[in-house]
Amino acid sequence: MPIDFRVALLIGDISGKISEMPTPFDKMAESFRTHPNRALCETITVGDHRVEITAISISRCVDNIAKLEDNPYWKSYATDISNRHRLAVAEAVYMPDSPFRQIEDLSPQVVIIGMTILYEAIASRLATIKQLFYESDAEVPDGEDTNFFNPLIIRFSTFYSGSSMHSGNNPESIGYNLDMFKSLKQLDMFLRDENCLKAINNQNKDELIAALEDLNQKPEFIYRPILILS
Repeated sequence: MPIDFRVALLIGDISGKISEMPTPFDKMAESFRTHPNRALCETITVGDHRVEITAISISRCVDNIAKLEDNPYWKSYATDISNRHRLAVAEAVYMPDSPFRQIEDLSPQVVIIGMTILYEAIASRLATIKQLFYESDAEVPDGEDTNFFNPLIIRFSTFYSGSSMHSGNNPESIGYNLDMFKSLKQLDMFLRDENCLKAINNQNKDELIAALEDLNQKPEFIYRPILILS
């Protein structure tokens, strides 16, 4: 059975006790603790579909920024929040092996990502690519090699239903499409819901709204339903 649905998950969002995690997130978390910089991939079967979940690490970005901030010049430069944001964008988006480039290579239908400064930089760039996807006459900036694709961007965060405590930005302004509480149980149920997958594959917003309304009726979602942002 071929892979027909791809999901990118930023690996920093897998946390907690491994014994309490649903499969395949338990396997990913265990592997990540041994190989923190390696992209991890697991596949689940949902009805007639094979869903490939690739967990991408931002550890290298964090380490690189930390090394820069140990340098006296960069340390003073990075005290300003706007400069810290520039560092985050450079590391998370524009470096050849950046998390954004790894996501771009996958061209997934869904990207599940938090809302730290690094994650926000990636989500913002993904939202820009989505806009270009819809604008057939859009021009790509000179010197930029961009793969147009149209992922559903899901904020997976403890900032659920509110603004980021890191930047103060709300998820709508960055370009997130859905807001999900940071719960691996909820994420697992969402990715195993055939109606949600079908709607995303069809890129049909009305179908997705209907599928989420049904999913949000389940006990695990009653108090923290998946919110539609855009």
